[in-house]
Amino acid sequence: MDGISLLGKSILLVEDEALVALAEKKVLETEGYQVTIAANGETAVEFVRNNHYPVDLILMDIDLGKGMDGTEAAQEILNYKDIPILFLTSHTEREYILKAEKISSYGFVVKHTGDLVLIASIQMAFRLAEANRKIARELEERIRVEEALRKSEFQLQRAELASKSGNWELDLSKSIMSGSQGAEKIYGLNGSSFQYEMIKNIPLPEYRPLMDQALRDLIQNEKPYDIEFQIRSADTGEIKDIHSVAFYDKDKKIVFGVIQDITSLKKAEKALKENELLWRFALEGAGHGVWDWKIPSGEVYFSPQWKAIIGYRDDEIENRLEEWEKRVHPEDMPQVLRALDDFLNDRVEVYECEHRLRCKDGTYRWVLDRGKVMERSADGKPIRAIGTHTDITERMESEERIRNLLKEKELLLRETHHRILNNLSVIRSLLSLQAGEVSSPEAAASLREAQGRVDSMRILYEKLFRSQNLKEVSARSYFSDLVEDVLNIFPGGNRISLKLELEDVSIHPKQLVPLGIIVNELLSNALKYAFPRRKKGEIQIQLSRISQDTPHNGKIRIEVSDNGVGFPEASLSPDGVYRAIFNGGNSTLPQERKGFGIELISVLTEQIEGTCQLESYAGKGSRIILEFFLQSPPDEGA
Repeated sequence: MDGISLLGKSILLVEDEALVALAEKKVLETEGYQVTIAANGETAVEFVRNNHYPVDLILMDIDLGKGMDGTEAAQEILNYKDIPILFLTSHTEREYILKAEKISSYGFVVKHTGDLVLIASIQMAFRLAEANRKIARELEERIRVEEALRKSEFQLQRAELASKSGNWELDLSKSIMSGSQGAEKIYGLNGSSFQYEMIKNIPLPEYRPLMDQALRDLIQNEKPYDIEFQIRSADTGEIKDIHSVAFYDKDKKIVFGVIQDITSLKKAEKALKENELLWRFALEGAGHGVWDWKIPSGEVYFSPQWKAIIGYRDDEIENRLEEWEKRVHPEDMPQVLRALDDFLNDRVEVYECEHRLRCKDGTYRWVLDRGKVMERSADGKPIRAIGTHTDITERMESEERIRNLLKEKELLLRETHHRILNNLSVIRSLLSLQAGEVSSPEAAASLREAQGRVDSMRILYEKLFRSQNLKEVSARSYFSDLVEDVLNIFPGGNRISLKLELEDVSIHPKQLVPLGIIVNELLSNALKYAFPRRKKGEIQIQLSRISQDTPHNGKIRIEVSDNGVGFPEASLSPDGVYRAIFNGGNSTLPQERKGFGIELISVLTEQIEGTCQLESYAGKGSRIILEFFLQSPPDEGA
């Protein structure tokens, strides 16, 4: 993995589905990773903050059920610590991709696309994280050196101005050179006036011809005297780099000038160049192409790897911005220009854009283009930016394959719903036939009850199969069909008048299955017990939203009431009303009342985290109220 060892890497797996988490943990541990599971976003945030042990990467499910979702947990973690986060999702719609990318640039993995895709995505995330760390270290070091260089230059200028040192004069008529204390110190001399012939011996011999010619050009041709050379200090023998500027006074026949010891500057420039070579080598070694843009002139240095990514040799592309511009895919140019405009106008700190570049052979490759301003003008405008190109063609092609696989998966899901629907219809028919054959009324009633429970699921799958939306079902449509089916299979159902008041609420199929069974049981119980001796009556079913923050959340109430005989216990109550609750372990019904249907209602009410209350009036009927909160909608998670 490009020199990166994966053995012992620590992954925090944030997944609320226990079985899915265990399966993914096993796959990752087989690859040599150390895996810790967090069942929700709050636990993941607490784990990172408490720093139980270092985490190298977080594999984050977006849909975490109740509480904090995956993107919220990721943002909380990144606010505290910079950790690579790779998202898990069951969706590939654009809004989910954008939602994940706003939090993390390490991408996302679509669930159930195979272990190879998961492992490859994790390896790619580790590579990207390592490359980012290398880039950050090298850029920080470069900034530090440049800041040190600027500070050194400023301090040198301030010292020269304060001491007025570094001045020298050459009297051509006397062949005498004199200088300030600063000039004497630079040359390592003791005294203020010396014979010119003696001073000429201090510069290194190889520079003598350059200096003599520059002096002749100044005196005879009035050409500027501005040279750099090296000297050997007269007192210590130290080799120094010198910058000298001079002017000629013809009337006095005197050359006067200024010298500057630029030894430190030259060393810093050398170190800077060496350091630049190092970080460029590191980036290119990791497969990244490097660009260095001098913004006002449009000159751009493109590294050999930058050119190699699109199939060119180092000598085949010039250092001009147009070389890049003309190779950007026309469809990508608008978004590239928007990203550059935001970058150059300081609306974003870092330039980042994914786009295609035309290769030498005419094909296109995807690149991740990123950069940062390294120098600014006096008025704050960017004048130099440095960045990288990373070849992401394989990743983009993988994502395209994943999108195609998801389309196939949706078709397969519809076929699965169709087959489940057929199977449930067969089971319903078998129960109906058996109910008509048995001689025992109790057995026939039990078979009809079982038929009703199967119907609650069959109707749901029928609606899913016929719907374009596999994530939500209309509660009004579902319950209308369900109660009609229950009345049709119940003997004497035509004696009962049914009144429905159903608000049209969309509910996720996962929550609608237990709700359908609960309503089936409540309606069946009312039909069996509320109207003895073939008595006529009315049953009313109401569904309403009693609170909400968005169209996809809030509290729902389902009320099933009748005008039958009521519970016998109501006549024994002082106020003629019998009250009870039956949800999970909080049921207050007497044991003799806890038949299979009541137990089923109790367990399913607890499953949806709801409450179920009974109010029965002596001789006036009963009312059962079920209240629960809608689950998070599909578009808020995976």
